Amino acid sequence: MRLRSNVRSNLKATILAPALTAVLASLSTDVQAAAAQPCSVRQGRQEIARRVEALIDENARAEAIALLREGVKLNPDWRDGWWRLGTLLYETDRYREARAAFERLAALEPKAGAAWALLGLCEFELRQYEPALNHLRRGQALGLPAHLELTEVARYHEALVLILMQRYEQAQMLLKSLVGQDQHRDEVILAAGLAALRIPELPGALVQSADGERIGLIRQVGEAHSLAAKRKHTEACQIYESLIRRFAAASNLHYAYGALLSDLGELDEAEREFRAELKVTPASVPARIGLACLGLQTDSMPDALPLAQEAVELTPNSFMAHYLLGRLLIKAGRIEEGARRLERSRDLNSDSSRVRYALAQAYRRLQRKADALREEQAFERLRPLEESLLQSGRLPVPLFEKDPKDGKPR
Repeated sequence: MRLRSNVRSNLKATILAPALTAVLASLSTDVQAAAAQPCSVRQGRQEIARRVEALIDENARAEAIALLREGVKLNPDWRDGWWRLGTLLYETDRYREARAAFERLAALEPKAGAAWALLGLCEFELRQYEPALNHLRRGQALGLPAHLELTEVARYHEALVLILMQRYEQAQMLLKSLVGQDQHRDEVILAAGLAALRIPELPGALVQSADGERIGLIRQVGEAHSLAAKRKHTEACQIYESLIRRFAAASNLHYAYGALLSDLGELDEAEREFRAELKVTPASVPARIGLACLGLQTDSMPDALPLAQEAVELTPNSFMAHYLLGRLLIKAGRIEEGARRLERSRDLNSDSSRVRYALAQAYRRLQRKADALREEQAFERLRPLEESLLQSGRLPVPLFEKDPKDGKPR
């Protein structure tokens, strides 16, 4: 995978540097800690670092790793040593050992975004996707040194985790900033296609399947979204029209095109594609949700409410289905029923600002002032988080700070 190859070459260059002051440039603790060490300790670390660089020049990585292990054993708080050890282990595919090194570094430097990001990358390779997602996001929130070129790598792998977790809309949001670029083409394009078609698979596994026709379909969908990201909307739609003629029965193809058309404001055309998806896949929840969303925007869709009800019946744990049903019930004047559905949506996803806002509005109409105030406050707290994701593709640092009440990340 080219993205991983790129990050490895960048990590190699960093290891060969005399010190990692650039990595920890925003932190003064490492420099201060080093200055506080006795001269003999500093000289010992410098000598180990010099010998490690010489071994790397000789392509003797196993010996360099062994030497670094001895170094961090003698100097447990040696941040540069833990970083060098972790990156060497990562480069040689020893992800479990690398994870342990980055865990130690993150404990020593909790504000070092690069340590958290590399920890997340190791966990991704170990298929530990939940912690990988959290640590990749934390690393990006703290900030990643530009010279490592880790930002795109972290964002890409975060999107892959979201695809596997079937959180396709979030994955598409992250990939949108990558698909419009000319570098890292194939793997990102395939990921964009997988997210749009709602396929919980990794690009690497897709390529290994050797199913040329399927790969071609997914790649072309990704290309369409790359063109859309560059505002080449006509060309993107032409790709979809061509694909639909060739793969009329492909699951989620009509839905993916409808979602793109909806984003472009082509609501009538979007409705056409969502309804076409229901013919191909009668049990499609995404198509029902797409139509329900359109029903909120227009008054020309009398079946929007029944479709939202069907979506809830098919996926009772979908916060979006409950949210749309609640909104449509309120639009129909059934405010108490709608509020109950919105409450269910909030229970399923308490971090959605749109749900909190809609619920606050419903409570206001029901004269439940205290409840409305609580939801409005939640909305004001959550909105900056969602705006940060939309604008920069990352969560803000405070989300990962510990709550003094229980010591857990908020």
